[in-house]
Amino acid sequence: MKKTKKGVKDNPVIKERRDLTVQELKEYNELIKVCNMQHWKAGQINSNTALIPNGQDVGKTEEAIAKLLENSKNNWLSHILSDCGIPVGQSVNINTETGEIKEVVKK
Repeated sequence: MKKTKKGVKDNPVIKERRDLTVQELKEYNELIKVCNMQHWKAGQINSNTALIPNGQDVGKTEEAIAKLLENSKNNWLSHILSDCGIPVGQSVNINTETGEIKEVVKK
């Protein structure tokens, strides 16, 4: 128990550190592919706006969708990393072939 200004607070549960499971790794790689595809699609549209009716508007919409997908991927990953025992805000590198998580020490 920890005393705070607002009363007594339970100690946070410390989760055992682990790497990504096979299922989490598959999902993570799929999210990366989807985000990369959407960024590529937005780039292609922005490079060829003259060929598409309302090309500039379509390009902006596709960029916005790419940003939403990227945010969703990042939120999902933050949740998974928390489940893996990684503190919120900790920079990590993830091996996309093995699922190994390596913490990055900021200098």
